[in-house]
Amino acid sequence: MATKKIVNLRTKKAYSIRQRTTSAGRKGQIMGSYSPKRASASVKKNYGDVIRRLSNK
Repeated sequence: MATKKIVNLRTKKAYSIRQRTTSAGRKGQIMGSYSPKRASASVKKNYGDVIRRLSNK
């Protein structure tokens, strides 16, 4: 299931929204702050110094 997000234009914060109606809540509910998938965070952690060096050139 793809993660959908909405953005508050005043505060520039992103929130994830519920895709399906479940026992935990209804479709379209705001679930909380949006956070990207863990894979992209691990790439930053593992290759952060390499990315920094390349961006300085």
